[in-house]
Amino acid sequence: MKILVTGCAGFIGFNLIKKINELTDWEIWGIDNLRYRNDEDEEIKFKRWQLVYAKNNWILDMNYKAGLHKYLDSQKFDIIIHLAALTGVRDSINKSGEYISNNINIFHNLLEYYKSNPAQCIIYASSSSVYGNSDNMNEDVTTDEPLNPYAFTKKSNELLAEVYNYLYGIPLVGLRFFTVYGPWGRTDMSYYKWTKAIIEGKPIDLFGTGEQKRDFTYIDNITEGIVKVIDGYAALGNQHLIYNMGNHHPVSMNWVITQLETIIGKKAIINVLPFESGDAIKTFNKSLLFDQTFNYEMNFPIDKGLELFVEWYREYSIKK
Repeated sequence: MKILVTGCAGFIGFNLIKKINELTDWEIWGIDNLRYRNDEDEEIKFKRWQLVYAKNNWILDMNYKAGLHKYLDSQKFDIIIHLAALTGVRDSINKSGEYISNNINIFHNLLEYYKSNPAQCIIYASSSSVYGNSDNMNEDVTTDEPLNPYAFTKKSNELLAEVYNYLYGIPLVGLRFFTVYGPWGRTDMSYYKWTKAIIEGKPIDLFGTGEQKRDFTYIDNITEGIVKVIDGYAALGNQHLIYNMGNHHPVSMNWVITQLETIIGKKAIINVLPFESGDAIKTFNKSLLFDQTFNYEMNFPIDKGLELFVEWYREYSIKK
């Protein structure tokens, strides 16, 4: 099986390729534009790229439709795993145009190619952000109240997928990720920034009371879950299907800080800031649809996951 992973130097893309190579003999190709937020983000993305790099990985800007289609013409992929996107709620508020251009436009460019060049399945990344502040985060609820431009782009991609499945019969699976964390994680995520600051004895920023909750999902649950989707897509039929991928166990930001303090062995210096509009109060995957469909339970304990992250971060920060 020949698989394309877009965003292959990103957090999930990098770990997914490692997991696929560990568990299967599938032929993996990757593309990434190597875009970054800042120097720290550039550093970790480049290191991921170096580690995942092989003859099958290419630097490519998917916003350039002609270049993307030329690349896809040169290869015949069975499965597309589309992870490339600008991520982050807060950045999207200040850079809404960039998020709309990148996240929606590149997915559209991909779908435009495959409407006349059929693939067996396109698996794409959505987000728990599409639920906004809904109390019922199940796949069958309406998701028409996004809180920020990032959520809007992910909801828009789900609608695009529905249209292209209906018009052209493209088989599509959307995966709504819930707060993915772990080694080689995104440098803009709270747990990453807090770990770094506590270790260095610097203040951490806490927005609001800290009682906001997130359903943290360990990276291995996500990557192993995606492998399950690849293995089982044929049984799903020629449909557009959406699944939550989350741990079913939300914890507060205050709990995460306390846990990091315990793991690191140092107290955090907390700089309390006002709650930011655009942030969800709580994310909670209440659905078992993914678990039941693919016979895979996402239940990696967050305390163990944070221990593994801190262990990785200490080693990474020494070597860099």
